[in-house]
Amino acid sequence: MSQYITPYADVVGMIDALETITRDRWNRWGKDLRTGDPAWEVRDCKTIGLYAGRQCGITSGALKWISNHPDECILVTKDAKMRDALEHNYLNMTGRESIDYFQLVPSVSGTIEKWNKQLPEDVKTNTRFVVVDDAQYTVGAGYLKRAEFNKWVAETFHPDTFVILID
Repeated sequence: MSQYITPYADVVGMIDALETITRDRWNRWGKDLRTGDPAWEVRDCKTIGLYAGRQCGITSGALKWISNHPDECILVTKDAKMRDALEHNYLNMTGRESIDYFQLVPSVSGTIEKWNKQLPEDVKTNTRFVVVDDAQYTVGAGYLKRAEFNKWVAETFHPDTFVILID
């Protein structure tokens, strides 16, 4: 987090609360909502979004939240520069020697095919959260469209995997 920013909100607490509510509602009514389209389920029933202006501490809060879920998260960033910066921030913030989440960056073409080749089977099996930084660009206006992303999450990970979009 920037030395000039003092967060006014408990982002970790917000993500925890939204994840708990969303998961509870899915567990209660999900079977009644199933449409046969797993990508729809990801989009409408298993996605949490946190959006705020720049430099509000959302990404730093999300990194803290990820640190509470070791080996259960994938962090998707818009480019390699941001991936490296967030890795550096995570290590400094947690004091850990290595990251305990998996990292992915979209590419100009063939993103899904490349990601599927990069992901080890144990990551596919153990992932419960796919966190997307700068989500409006990364899985929207950038190289990967949101529908394609939702379909990939639905087809690749455990059915209990949730998406967290941060911006």
